[in-house]
Amino acid sequence: MENNPFMNLFSQFMNNRGSNPTFEPIAPLSEKENKEWEKLNSDIEKARSKLSELEAKKKIFWIKLERKLKIYDRDLMVEGGMVMAEKENKNNCGIPGEKLSIPGFCDGDCENCALKPEEDEENDGL
Repeated sequence: MENNPFMNLFSQFMNNRGSNPTFEPIAPLSEKENKEWEKLNSDIEKARSKLSELEAKKKIFWIKLERKLKIYDRDLMVEGGMVMAEKENKNNCGIPGEKLSIPGFCDGDCENCALKPEEDEENDGL
């Protein structure tokens, strides 16, 4: 098996993977440059920390929003102060059979209404 070229390549890959590069000093920074470098690193760490905090707050906000709306299985987004849900083929009507009962939420297609106005009318006659 020692003649297998793939084993040789694999062993080289494994050896390089585990080794860490080493560095040696070649030039000192001035005191001003060193302070600037340290400040940049500090600012980057602060920004990463703040970003993590904001992402966590956003996740908590979405959890609260889903609980409030009791909508867990649809894609939601916030745009212009309005919670938006991915549009389905069904319509939203305030009162079955009443066209455009809630402006902006009903397109008047009562045949595909989420509340099924035809079924409600049939059940009233029973």
